[in-house]
Amino acid sequence: MDLPRLLPGSSNTYCLKIPQLGGNTNFDLVGVLNILKLIVKISKVNKVFIGSHDGFTGSTIWLVLLTQLLNKIIIEESVLYLALQNVKLFFFDQDYSLLQDLEIFADYLNKHLYLEFYYLNPIVKPQPYDWFTNCQGQLNLPSKVYPNVYLGSLMHSSSSTIIDTYGITHIISIDELPSWWNKHMSKCVQFDYEQNPTADIVLKSIYKYDNTKIYEVNFDQLARSIPRKVRSMIPSSIKSLVFIYNFKDDGKDSILPMLLDAPPFIHEKILLGQAPQNPTLIHCKVGVSRSATLVIASIMKHFRSGWVFNHHVVDSDNINVYSPHTAVDSAKGGVNDFLVDGITKGYKVESSEPIEQDSNEPECGMGRLVKLEKPAGLQDLVANVKLLLSLKHVQVATPSKDKQVSTIAICAGSGGGVFKNVKADLYYTGELSHHEALFLKNWARLSSAVTTQTQRERS
Repeated sequence: MDLPRLLPGSSNTYCLKIPQLGGNTNFDLVGVLNILKLIVKISKVNKVFIGSHDGFTGSTIWLVLLTQLLNKIIIEESVLYLALQNVKLFFFDQDYSLLQDLEIFADYLNKHLYLEFYYLNPIVKPQPYDWFTNCQGQLNLPSKVYPNVYLGSLMHSSSSTIIDTYGITHIISIDELPSWWNKHMSKCVQFDYEQNPTADIVLKSIYKYDNTKIYEVNFDQLARSIPRKVRSMIPSSIKSLVFIYNFKDDGKDSILPMLLDAPPFIHEKILLGQAPQNPTLIHCKVGVSRSATLVIASIMKHFRSGWVFNHHVVDSDNINVYSPHTAVDSAKGGVNDFLVDGITKGYKVESSEPIEQDSNEPECGMGRLVKLEKPAGLQDLVANVKLLLSLKHVQVATPSKDKQVSTIAICAGSGGGVFKNVKADLYYTGELSHHEALFLKNWARLSSAVTTQTQRERS
């Protein structure tokens, strides 16, 4: 490529195909550095467009590295800077390690990129941002749904870096409290559902239906009752936390009573308003199911739009992954039946019935109990799961790799409760607790195949 022709006055447009770095560890380091130098040099005099097939998956790592170069900042600051610019980012599991490996080379380019020589001190890391320390390689940030409304996960709500970066003042927690609450606030404030509460302040629910309770924590009102040391350990911007207790992701708990029967003041707190003034983070454990459902309900209520429209809004508005908590799991032809078809590929199914039948629709219900005409090998069934969900690895607890399987219990989401009193050779679900998996493996002498919920719901 003739660089002089790219300087001011050139009317030519050039297209350079660059490799995708996200999720990729096999690339030419020198080639990557030369591309970075070229893009930075051209950007000083001409506009540069960087794109990928979906607009973000293939370009995220390049954008982070270029932001580091152009702004002379560290990788963590580069990620947070792009997040505040509403740039859609997507990180694969090992991308943070990749960025850390490339950071020192980008810093070198900062020192030697231009003809004139200038001196920069080597990278000196400030006190670590807790998000990058605790995110377990999952760099993806909260998704901005519409002004002042963010959709995220438990890890997002637990991070002071995330809360401070986005200026979050209000949090809606669905059955999962931020870690800073459990570590610090729970010593001073407890909820009335907790057995034998010992804290001086015990909060009562502001609304309840079935077994679900809603609590509100007003930090301004509690300011005088919370020791300074405790207050200093939680994000300083937080003013309010709404906690929806005991709303599970098992397909049994319905959000409809909360949406239809709750009084207006509850709707204002959980569905927000058409133009919310307070930056609010809505989260569940993973941030793709219960919290996404609440966000969609909020959009439908305040913008008077239908499900299909909101599906596209959530799908396009900076949200990488979501899986609404609806009857889709239990419906005939829904997620459970999808999982049945996938795991039994190549085998004849003698019967497939709901584990917990719906009283009105016998063919619908939670989970599926599948009986095969002939036994299948455990490893073959696991291979089917990997193929169906495009996974490299599946979590399996089993007394024997050569286990023969005739019956399979399946439940999309968390299957621990649904599997009670169900006898099967293989249990297949999105999530099991440690003790549930050990019970199935050791005491019951049964096989238990588990895919993590994020993996299942990404599909």
